[in-house]
Amino acid sequence: LSSAASDVYKRQVGYLPEAHRLPGYLSGRDMLRLSGAMVGKDRRWIDERMEPWLERLAMADSADRKIREYSKGMMQRIGLAQALLHDPELLVLDEPMSGLDPIGRKEVRDVLLEQRARGKTLLFTSHILSDVELLCDRVVIMQHGEITSEGKVHDLLESAGRNVEIRLSGATPKLKDSLATRGTVVEDAHGHLTLRVEGQSSVDEILRISNAAGARLDAMVPERRTLESLFLQDAGR
Repeated sequence: LSSAASDVYKRQVGYLPEAHRLPGYLSGRDMLRLSGAMVGKDRRWIDERMEPWLERLAMADSADRKIREYSKGMMQRIGLAQALLHDPELLVLDEPMSGLDPIGRKEVRDVLLEQRARGKTLLFTSHILSDVELLCDRVVIMQHGEITSEGKVHDLLESAGRNVEIRLSGATPKLKDSLATRGTVVEDAHGHLTLRVEGQSSVDEILRISNAAGARLDAMVPERRTLESLFLQDAGR
């Protein structure tokens, strides 16, 4: 990159690798000052923007401790603070919630959702697919280095099909045998039958047959698809 292009890159991109190694002899506050200086900001500018991020990421009380004393979760928080300090347009994050407890995960997730709402672009990798589902508009799923699925989250989950659990009472043995060929029997006890079926046409057919046989519909519960179930489906699990 040219000097001008490099300067634009530094100002527009915030980066947090998974296994970042910050200088242990610096305090968290010193690290943020160094990060700000690296993107061409002066001390006053840095200090004005540093304190709100230290508060927002629950690091204000630990900002003057040496980084070598930080836990993994504290390292993630101060690392995210340095990635956000200069208000970049693009955030590139690798496992940004690694090492955080449930409260910390929610706090960081909320920060990232706020950045997205401000129009910032987030590009991140994660094995925690529930986080991906909450944060991302588009995803790429990879298995052994090969892309198996990609697209908008909503479209991927809808195209994967949706299972529906149907619960019946008063099903005769003959009806049970008939329905078992049209779905997966989840439970069969004391005249109550629970089936898992896929697709609206299959649901309509089972309801028609059950009604004709005098069985009663107790419940019909759509199963919400998740990125995790799609990932397992791509993996053949």
